[in-house]
Amino acid sequence: MMANWLRLFTLSLQLALLLLVFLSPRRVVAVGLPKPPVKFSVGVEGIVFCKRCKFPGYNRDMDASPIPGAIATLRCYNGRRAVSLKARTDNNGYFLIQTSSLTTFTSNKCRVFVKPSPTTSYCNILVYPRSPGASLKFEKVLKLPFGLEGLYTAGVFVFAPSVPTCPSHP
Repeated sequence: MMANWLRLFTLSLQLALLLLVFLSPRRVVAVGLPKPPVKFSVGVEGIVFCKRCKFPGYNRDMDASPIPGAIATLRCYNGRRAVSLKARTDNNGYFLIQTSSLTTFTSNKCRVFVKPSPTTSYCNILVYPRSPGASLKFEKVLKLPFGLEGLYTAGVFVFAPSVPTCPSHP
């Protein structure tokens, strides 16, 4: 008799637990599609001037004019692996190098080098920065239509003419 009572008690306890599980309100969590990975790129900008020459875009405070067509090269190292990317300056001396191939590089392993424009070959002595190659300085993160871009600046590059006077036009 005691065994029947124990069996009945066990069955009723199991039934009560099942009812509790199935009849209690449940939390339903909606799981959406996973977000696609964010695409990330790097942009490096700078500007190139020729000191003492008064050409279009001349800046009186700097006593310098922008150098159009100068070649900026971004070089990044990661152990034995290296990447070089180039861009030309526009009419305002501005350059922008954009890439998504630098995901394994750190900014402190990158430098920007500038060669003056072939059309302004007389302005070919680097005055600033004093050492070849400028380090990158973080500016901001930009939201672009295709993802995010970390924008860095290499700053200003200033060249001086190798001759005492500048030509009348570039």
